[in-house]
Amino acid sequence: PVHLLPILMTVVNLITAWFYTRNGNTGERKQMLVVAAIFLVLLFNLPSGLVLYWTMNNVFSFFRLFVTNPEVFKKSSEKRGFKSKYKEQLQFLWPKLKTTFYLLTVVLILGQLNWAFQHSFDGIALRLSAAVLAGFVLTLLLGLFVLLHPVKSDWANKTAKEWVLNLWSRFGLVFTILLVLAVFSQINWALAHNFNNIVLRLFLAVSGSALLTALMALIVILYQNKLKISGGSFIWKFQELRTAYKWVLYILILLAVASQINWAVQFSFDDIIIRIIVAILASWILILLIANGVNKLKKNIDFSAQNLRTQLHVVWQKTKWFYIILTLLALGSQINWALQFNFDDIWLRLILALTGSVAISGLLIVFFLIKPIVESALFKITISKRIYFSFLFLAVYFYLSSVFYINGTNNTLSLISLFFIISLQLTGIVYFNRANKNPSPYFYRMIRYLFGFFITIQLLNAYVFIFGTQISLTLFKSTLLIKDSSADAIALIGLLIVFIALPFYLRESRFSWPKNPSWNNWMLIILLVIYLFGHHFLWNPLTVYGTSPTSFSFTALDIIKENISLFFGASLFLVVLYALLSVRGRNLMIIVMLLAVALTFFNSSIFPIDMGTLQSHRFSNLNNLAAPVTWYIFEALFLIALFKMILTLLKKSKIRYVNISLIILIIISFSQSILIPVKEKKSGVVEEKLSFHSKHAIPFSKDKPNVLFIVADMVQGWYLDKILEELPDLVPAFDGFTYYPNTLAISNYTTASSPSIMGGYRFTPDKINADTSKTVAQKIILAQEFLRDKVKLKGYEFICSDIPYSGINKNTLDSYIPLWHSEWDYLKHDLNIGSSRELNYSLLWQNALFFSTPLFIKPKIYNYGEWLFKEKQTNENTELTKHYNFTRILRHISNTQASNSTFAFIWSNASHFPWDMIDDKGNFIQNVSPFENNKWMLKELALWFQWMQENGVYDNTKIVLLSDHGIRDTEPDSSVMIINPFENGLDEKVPLKELLNFTPLLMVKDFNAKGTLQKDFRIMSNVDGIYIALDENDPTRIEPPLERTLEAFLVSWRIHVNKKALPILKKYEVKQNVYKKENWNLIESNEQYK
Repeated sequence: PVHLLPILMTVVNLITAWFYTRNGNTGERKQMLVVAAIFLVLLFNLPSGLVLYWTMNNVFSFFRLFVTNPEVFKKSSEKRGFKSKYKEQLQFLWPKLKTTFYLLTVVLILGQLNWAFQHSFDGIALRLSAAVLAGFVLTLLLGLFVLLHPVKSDWANKTAKEWVLNLWSRFGLVFTILLVLAVFSQINWALAHNFNNIVLRLFLAVSGSALLTALMALIVILYQNKLKISGGSFIWKFQELRTAYKWVLYILILLAVASQINWAVQFSFDDIIIRIIVAILASWILILLIANGVNKLKKNIDFSAQNLRTQLHVVWQKTKWFYIILTLLALGSQINWALQFNFDDIWLRLILALTGSVAISGLLIVFFLIKPIVESALFKITISKRIYFSFLFLAVYFYLSSVFYINGTNNTLSLISLFFIISLQLTGIVYFNRANKNPSPYFYRMIRYLFGFFITIQLLNAYVFIFGTQISLTLFKSTLLIKDSSADAIALIGLLIVFIALPFYLRESRFSWPKNPSWNNWMLIILLVIYLFGHHFLWNPLTVYGTSPTSFSFTALDIIKENISLFFGASLFLVVLYALLSVRGRNLMIIVMLLAVALTFFNSSIFPIDMGTLQSHRFSNLNNLAAPVTWYIFEALFLIALFKMILTLLKKSKIRYVNISLIILIIISFSQSILIPVKEKKSGVVEEKLSFHSKHAIPFSKDKPNVLFIVADMVQGWYLDKILEELPDLVPAFDGFTYYPNTLAISNYTTASSPSIMGGYRFTPDKINADTSKTVAQKIILAQEFLRDKVKLKGYEFICSDIPYSGINKNTLDSYIPLWHSEWDYLKHDLNIGSSRELNYSLLWQNALFFSTPLFIKPKIYNYGEWLFKEKQTNENTELTKHYNFTRILRHISNTQASNSTFAFIWSNASHFPWDMIDDKGNFIQNVSPFENNKWMLKELALWFQWMQENGVYDNTKIVLLSDHGIRDTEPDSSVMIINPFENGLDEKVPLKELLNFTPLLMVKDFNAKGTLQKDFRIMSNVDGIYIALDENDPTRIEPPLERTLEAFLVSWRIHVNKKALPILKKYEVKQNVYKKENWNLIESNEQYK
């Protein structure tokens, strides 16, 4: 909405500032203008009463000024030449402003016409009038801005520093106002929504203000003729073209416009105006290039008839024997063919053979005529080292970006790299020809043949890529077959040519390494090494660990013990390498290290990529790694700018400031990370992990009631029918079970679901947020403690496995079931389980490396979740397989020796993303579909239930099997949607990707229940599971139909268990049937966490 009162208030403030300071100094005026801008931002969204008060206060102050100080409204003697001065400036600017008005008006009118062609011509006259008026207003504002910012300095022969200082004196206020508005708008947005990426947004606000100010300053300088841009001898004005070129331009424009209109008539008039403009501009640029090219040739080449005859005579002497031999071969081949077959049409074939020989020889003559002209032009080309190495970097960068792209080769990135590669190829060949005066002709001849071979292969690949047809060449019984090709294959061949030609460019351009940058290199290299490896091996892993310590099976102190040797080893290696290098080598190493440290800081702290959560070894938001091409272009330019900035710092001996900055960064990083193990030590987590012992078994009683509560994380509820259809042998294992397909998940994330699954409806996400005295982690512990106390109050022995994100004191449990224990090692042979090993140590520092590196190399480090060190597809008991082995071993660690009733609460993450499985032979199979994973999970649980049946503890055990939520972190493609149980149109109301989150599994077997698997379609929640298990307010005891309205909370992945609230995005109410669209109602929506 447009808030009129704040705008009116600002206008009054500006008028007051103008009159109050019109006869005073400009410094006070600038301060008042800045204050007016600040108040506009601060009061823009405040209540209208406060703004009205402030506005009227300023109005009364203005009239008070008029009464008490009328002299401020009178012109001083210094203002007498005001009108004449600005009149002269306006007369000077008038021709340019008039041209600007015409251009702006034409552009705006064409924009309106283009919109009309795509939508409607209704009201076109009004919109065209508005376009003309807008062109006039914009021109008027531009003229006023140029008039109010006169630039007196002459910009010729000025240094960059003098430019900046002179510009700042005129445009400093403009930059300040823009900066204040941009920064305050970002802060205002953050206060209204969230502070995510606030550093990045403030950085962009400052950068945008600086760029906009620089653009405005450039416009003023150009309008006031303080900076003249000359094209030299280049013809670019229409009036300077010869009449013949003008007529050719008219014809080209006519043909281009006609072709676009013809295309539009056949297909669509969408963007017809834009396409016509592009056609006209292309015709204009083509004629300019031709005209200037011809003029250039005329100046450098003699086109007289006598010179042409002389050149033809010389070329004929070179090519006549070629022509004679070629003609004889052509005629001879035709006569030989006729002797073997027939003489039909022999004269016609002889004439064609002779014509072909003449044509080929003619082309050769043209080649020899053009060759000295081209060589003469090319030998005059000089490519600066800065441009050459920038192009070389961009070529390699975009090629690697294409090859490493997460979704396979990206042809757009390959084509961008080809542009730079072809430019470098031409440059390399030019410099190679210049160096061809060396007294080693055989070496250069070999290189020339090598160039010819690679260029031929490249052209053949380009032909196959463009036309899609294979090429087969046979010579001396050897066949060259190119079936298909790609842009990256063409680019790779081009890179080989570029690197072969690189030494010749370095030699001919007289390239030399810069001298040693500074005296303080040893201190710099040590600080660089400490920051770089400290970040990767210590600080970042500790910071990641600190976000959720309960998600790891080790402590912060374990991370330090494990990675400290890597830190010292890598640091020592680089320091020794630096000591062994020459001066030039040290110089290069410092540049590379500075670049690596700068990238680590920017990519980790300023521009971190949003990859979601790291689930086991794979990211949940993998699609974000498939970044658009514009991101790659921005990063490539940023890397070049960063490299240039580093060189500037070294050349100007600013290393002392670099050292100070590194020391500050190291101190901040060290302080933040060291607090994590200190806090952990104080909280007693380390001591608990080291001191706790138990029997680590699941005992069931044969003669007393037991309860088995199983949470299979992320199992999709409606998969069950299809799973049992494919595995009918599992049906007897679910004897007595009732399946509730119409079940709603309380939330889409474990962090938000687990408290209510353990503690019931008193721990739903909205009630967790209502308690602001504790963190989310503390509330999860509170929910588990509530469950523990409830179970023990009913006389059960409480046995519990690890619960995600819960840091409950395990000494308070009757029995604790870890992911793995050494007591179970004897089972490894029978289950084909390898030795135990901790992977998360290496995964943490690889994760730090991933976020530190440039975008183009991130997919290679991530490697589809296999990271740098690909794990073997074997069942080695690592962090990747422990969840699966835990599920497999449940029946083996169960017994029937309990003397009291048992309540076993088992949480298995084996069905959670990323979806893997372990087959019957013990092979670890990665990247299976969620359906296959869920099928494996239910098969393993069925084996446990069969064990219970065989050992006489099935009938007296109530079993509740549920999942905390449905499938998440994947697209609803065919591998996920094996069937579609949702009503048509429901995904328009609730996105299908969200619906999958809220359809969990719920199955119940009561005490002594018998019979085949039943299905009950009453609406249920996975929160009901704990009430069923404890037989309190059990909704299954109520006869259907059961009228209920349940809640579901969509939570953002930006959950921090150390914060006091869950980031709830949406709250739904669902009635009766979760698969029908009319039953879903959006109650609340909170956009701030997106």
